[in-house]
Amino acid sequence: MKIYSHYGYKDFILCLGYRGDMIKEYFYHYEIMNNDFTMNLGRKNELEIHRKHDEEGWRVTLCDTGDKAQKGARLKRIEKYVDGPVFMVTYGDGVADINIRALMQFHLAHGRLATVTGVRPLARFGS
Repeated sequence: MKIYSHYGYKDFILCLGYRGDMIKEYFYHYEIMNNDFTMNLGRKNELEIHRKHDEEGWRVTLCDTGDKAQKGARLKRIEKYVDGPVFMVTYGDGVADINIRALMQFHLAHGRLATVTGVRPLARFGS
């Protein structure tokens, strides 16, 4: 997500399956888990967060797509959250040195339905 954010993309949809509840909990408590904060005991609503991360302006939608769902089913289940005809998909562990802005420009310039990227060497558990 930080790679996408570097290129200006800050709207994310996470397809949750196995242990999705833990991912929801992490994001629900994101601000206090990733920042220093000051609180006044006895006053629950008085919490001052001292921001130290750069994820400002991120929009994260967490969608339970089922732990048995395959990739196509997951995409179908998040369709209602996708805003617009063009979107990007990556695996949660998809890390590569790809210029996302250039990739999107390439995709739009060629007017195709989809553009796929890959890395070498191939991943141990598939491509």
